[in-house]
Amino acid sequence: MAREARTVNPDRAESTETTGTRQSRRGFGGYNKTVQGLNQTTFRVEDDSEVIVFLEPENFTYALRHWVKFIGENGQQQTRVEYCLEDECPLCDIGDRPKPTAFFNVVDLANPNKVLVWEATADPTNAIQKEFNKLAKRGQTLDAEGIYWVVSREKGRNGFFTYSIDKLTEEDLVAEWPSLKPITSAQRTALSQRLYGEDYVTFKDRDELVEFVDSLG
Repeated sequence: MAREARTVNPDRAESTETTGTRQSRRGFGGYNKTVQGLNQTTFRVEDDSEVIVFLEPENFTYALRHWVKFIGENGQQQTRVEYCLEDECPLCDIGDRPKPTAFFNVVDLANPNKVLVWEATADPTNAIQKEFNKLAKRGQTLDAEGIYWVVSREKGRNGFFTYSIDKLTEEDLVAEWPSLKPITSAQRTALSQRLYGEDYVTFKDRDELVEFVDSLG
């Protein structure tokens, strides 16, 4: 399968490659069709709640990911995360089912001068899309100025987290989160120059995934 080299901003990540020529994956449309048919750039809900700002109206890309569980050399169960090639994927061939992830450019108000990527799996993405749909009916977007979002998570009995996302006005933010400051127009403009794009996702060679599958025995 042909591969295309792609250049990335050196201030953000090393140069990466992607498999083949892929169509744009911006927005919920392609993500939904797919659903139906870790590094320091990643946003995480470290505490029970975080306040964020979306820097774009929709996710900038999406991908399917495999979360492969296997027994490592130390005899302990390990998990390895790999992006699904979708076309003739060796991990799909062994019956491992990939899960969708949507990628959003956000800023955490606790660290307001850095662009982070929220690698949102199905549960938080569903919560985000509900808010997206509400806003769309009123002609608004997730990244509208003056809108902030409280992201919360709760661990269920099954060990998995469920997420909720609630809209805040700037007045709500000032009243309810006194330790945080609203994002200024100048900050937003500066952050918009450092957004991540589709080349954030790095697809491995099929041969590399075949080698990994073979190592599983």
